[in-house]
Amino acid sequence: MKKTKVPLTVFISYASEDRSIAIDLAEALRKAGHSPWIDVEQLLPGEDWKLEISRAIETCQVFIAIMSSRSVSKKGFVQKELKLALEVVEQLPQGETFIIPVRSEACTSSYPFLRNVQWIDLFPIMENGIAKILKSLKLLETKSSAIPPIHTNKNTHDYETNATHRPLTNMYPSLEAVFSKLASMIPRSMILGSIKDNLTIAEHAAFFAEEVGFKKSLIPALRLGVIARDIGMLFIPVQILTKTAALSREEYSQIQRHMIYGESIVRAVKDPHVIIAANIIRSHHERWSGSGQPDGLREEEIPLEARIVSIIGAFHSIRAKRAYRPGCSPEEALQYMKKTKGEFDPALFSKFCEERIFLWKPSAH
Repeated sequence: MKKTKVPLTVFISYASEDRSIAIDLAEALRKAGHSPWIDVEQLLPGEDWKLEISRAIETCQVFIAIMSSRSVSKKGFVQKELKLALEVVEQLPQGETFIIPVRSEACTSSYPFLRNVQWIDLFPIMENGIAKILKSLKLLETKSSAIPPIHTNKNTHDYETNATHRPLTNMYPSLEAVFSKLASMIPRSMILGSIKDNLTIAEHAAFFAEEVGFKKSLIPALRLGVIARDIGMLFIPVQILTKTAALSREEYSQIQRHMIYGESIVRAVKDPHVIIAANIIRSHHERWSGSGQPDGLREEEIPLEARIVSIIGAFHSIRAKRAYRPGCSPEEALQYMKKTKGEFDPALFSKFCEERIFLWKPSAH
């Protein structure tokens, strides 16, 4: 049985001269299933640099500082970010953020704090250094009590929580309302329907999840993930979201990053069950065949909750009326989905094809 990947959020700090190294490292972390935060991808024009950096560091689990002879010999961004990071870390519970100092070349840091921390060198062979970083993150995943383990198979979803990390179940209705309001700010052309439509999809996904043995205590987090699945669109420039002409390759790439942006927002909620919502937001566009986004996960590498939402989301999207086509019946939508081989978990999709599931109707409010 494969374990669901639970990505670590990793903040990458660097000087402008080391940008290409930082980008390569971010890509390596992303391919390994982690969620890197790097300013060149996440910061938007006009945002408050210090505020956004602080927020990112507060919600990250790992802070990587890339040092070089260029960056440590001047008063540059690494120094500012690292100083800021340490100030933020001091406000958090001990051990909340794991710091990895990295050298891209031979240099010495003037920070006393880093003298007691094990360094990793990206030279003389960068790939070897990255391999050491990934190994450290793997060990951190194993040891960290902040990341409760998730076990999945075709019929069950068992989520274990430490006694000191009790889920804040009562807060989820309020979170749903908050994220529903945020979702309403996204241009209609980029998401499916209204707030009411989104709540209907969440209800349908919750019903289906219970039918396939998803743990009942995790249903509120699953609903939140459905409602907030496109929340990362708020970080995409509005001129891209509302563009009527064909998107350029770079614009399309920005759209694809909305899953990563959204995941980082929801992970700020300090509750162990929120990982369910975060998994949905990041992985609901993954495909059973491995052809999806953003990580190219395949089969049971895709979190169970994301596989469930992928089916429900596709069903409602096909049924919805669009400006360029009419809506369709549940039966027509199901027949269309049967033709798209390789997109869905075959066992889950077989269960979905039962009449009482795909013909489900929302409860009266």
